[in-house]
Amino acid sequence: MKSTVPRSRRTGFTLVELLVVIAIIIVLASMGFGAGMVAINKARKAQAKNDCVNLVQAVGGYFDDYSHLPDIPSAGTGKGALTDENVMDILLGFDKEKNPKEVRYFSGKQSSGSSASSATGGLFYTDSGSTSSAQLFDPWRKEGAGVRHYYLLLDLDYDEKIKDPTDGSYTIHGRQAAAWSTGQDGKDGGTNNRDNVYSWK
Repeated sequence: MKSTVPRSRRTGFTLVELLVVIAIIIVLASMGFGAGMVAINKARKAQAKNDCVNLVQAVGGYFDDYSHLPDIPSAGTGKGALTDENVMDILLGFDKEKNPKEVRYFSGKQSSGSSASSATGGLFYTDSGSTSSAQLFDPWRKEGAGVRHYYLLLDLDYDEKIKDPTDGSYTIHGRQAAAWSTGQDGKDGGTNNRDNVYSWK
């Protein structure tokens, strides 16, 4: 009589088991990605707050040296002046007419990005021969250069009152300057203000 040896069961995974494992991996990865994005955004907010405070301190340093605020008319109205070349060249000592002592009042890291249209998170420099210029961008990648700059507000009537640019009914008291960013969404007004970053808050 012939004895039969029992066949060993196949030890591989079934398609259903593989799909379940893949689904679990995807869920765990997305949870980790979400937490990672929250941490990255918190770090960007901290950098933006630091830049805003440094802008205000730079204006204070300028005022201490010249006994007047920088000549930036657009910084006294509305949202304020964008931190483009008109503002930053004064605070970095590149504008010899408006900062004849050529003192660098603002210090910050260099931005990432190879052009002004892609720069984020710092100072983007442009050199032309012996002259330099710079713009300051917030840390978020947003469409359009205008929403990536910070805004700088100055108390140009010297009464130490600045209208809150996002809430016209509120006045910021006791300050010569204020700076802010539209945050990750690049928007302001109403519920869009939740992610904004301010030097005074």
